[in-house]
Amino acid sequence: FMAVSNPRLAELITEACGSDEWLRDLDRLRDLETLVDDVGFRDQWRDVKTAAKRDLADWLLKHTDTVVDPESLFDIQAKRIHEYKRQHLNVLHIIRLYQHLKQKPHDDLVRRTFVFGGKAAPGYRMAKLIIKLINSVGEVINHDPEVNGTLRVAYMPDFSVKNGRYLYPAADLSAVPDKPCAEPGDEIAAFLEAVSAVEADLERAAVRFGDHLRDEDQALFNAWRLMLRSQSFVDVTVAAIEDG
Repeated sequence: FMAVSNPRLAELITEACGSDEWLRDLDRLRDLETLVDDVGFRDQWRDVKTAAKRDLADWLLKHTDTVVDPESLFDIQAKRIHEYKRQHLNVLHIIRLYQHLKQKPHDDLVRRTFVFGGKAAPGYRMAKLIIKLINSVGEVINHDPEVNGTLRVAYMPDFSVKNGRYLYPAADLSAVPDKPCAEPGDEIAAFLEAVSAVEADLERAAVRFGDHLRDEDQALFNAWRLMLRSQSFVDVTVAAIEDG
């Protein structure tokens, strides 16, 4: 997928590794470790990233009429629109940054572009409200001259694998934080809620597909359900959250 969606990076890696064998053997990517201090290679890597960000900026301008700065940090969240995926919490973070800039306009914050993408079931009302919230917040921020040089918000419509080829290579930050939550109790509650939501999704899918599932697919559904119901799985995850 990376070879198709990010050919510039694939070409750079192939050149650095001496062949395209890494496409079939990911262990070959360890060859890149020898280039970690190579200034020329790092510059080429940054050039590839910048080109991908310009491609996404052009796509967003063409399809959404949203102007974004490819030199800004691209903070991208692309996944199914759902409460437990926490797009709404990301929007609250954006609102907090906006309020900060309005109160302290001279603070030197990193220029940041937030880009959202994803799909949801057509009857899922909360997902529609989340999408509306993202676009409404973006409308305010993108047209506020006091902050739109530092913050921008865009939503990729009709998200798909094809459109994702513009989104994924341009990401500077992923959607999932890698630092501990300030309140582990809140994070544990969110985890347990997510487990329940995923289990419910699997149950609905199993009912919907019924006898149409192949034996191996049915086995996969059963394995997921068993894992989610496993107390050891829950205990180990909760302990990891508590340990940060």
